[in-house]
Amino acid sequence: MLWKAVEPRLTLNQMLEPRTRFLPEDSAEPTIYAGIKSQCDFHLRSNCMSNRLLSATGVPAEDALAMNKDLDAWSETLPPYFEMDRKVSCRYKWYLFAKTRLWWRFWNMKIIIFRHILLRSAMRDKGEEPQSTPNPADAKCRETCIAAAHESIISIHNFLDGVAPSKFVGWYAM
Repeated sequence: MLWKAVEPRLTLNQMLEPRTRFLPEDSAEPTIYAGIKSQCDFHLRSNCMSNRLLSATGVPAEDALAMNKDLDAWSETLPPYFEMDRKVSCRYKWYLFAKTRLWWRFWNMKIIIFRHILLRSAMRDKGEEPQSTPNPADAKCRETCIAAAHESIISIHNFLDGVAPSKFVGWYAM
């Protein structure tokens, strides 16, 4: 038998059942695959950022802000049921966690992008690093990092206030 290389496909948001014979179109409503699909899209978008951040001691503030802009652009491509401020009634427990976990990852990535700038600023303020000319981009980075941390903390608090967390949920909430 000859093996043919197959192009990998992104996860689709479809309701598949044992008797499904043809691939249906993506659903406009959340399915059990919606969280995986959006999380895959997020990781495809942010993987190059992670690689860049891991390969250096930090990136310039302007580059961090460009990464942030790219993340914000990605968040605008989410389906309506995953938009942060939109309330969607769904009877499935998995939906709320999938949506919330996606935003936790989003804010965590922002914190990772900006934390070295925030820490460097704190060290300068304590006199542990030489003073330099204030950079408006650094101030924007600090504000964005703190805002992402704030949003994450509020979201985790609100989520855990409404559910009895499993070990799986607890892991992500930590």
